[in-house]
Amino acid sequence: MKLVVIEFTDYALIWWDQNVISRRRSGERPVASWEEMKVLMRRRFVPNHYYRDLYLKLHCCFIEFTSSFRSLYILNMSLSCWLMARNWKATSATQRFVLLICCFQTFFESIKFGS
Repeated sequence: MKLVVIEFTDYALIWWDQNVISRRRSGERPVASWEEMKVLMRRRFVPNHYYRDLYLKLHCCFIEFTSSFRSLYILNMSLSCWLMARNWKATSATQRFVLLICCFQTFFESIKFGS
């Protein structure tokens, strides 16, 4: 316990000292375990909305990931259809990627020059 308290600085140290004094005055036993100390620190320093906000961030990241994955899947399927329509075969992921880049390049050139 004392090794943990040694690392406290600024407000955490003031909070801990006040906590120790308050426990002594009220006749409570001192904090004896790391688990008990973690509970006290979480109550004091982790806001109530922290876990909700963390969940929302994770949920948003998951939505973005699935949306990106879905877009890549659709793009891959489109490329497959495009290759099949031209009787081309791409045997490796690298070849498919190169073909995809060529398709994009052709598409953007057609937009650029209005062909």
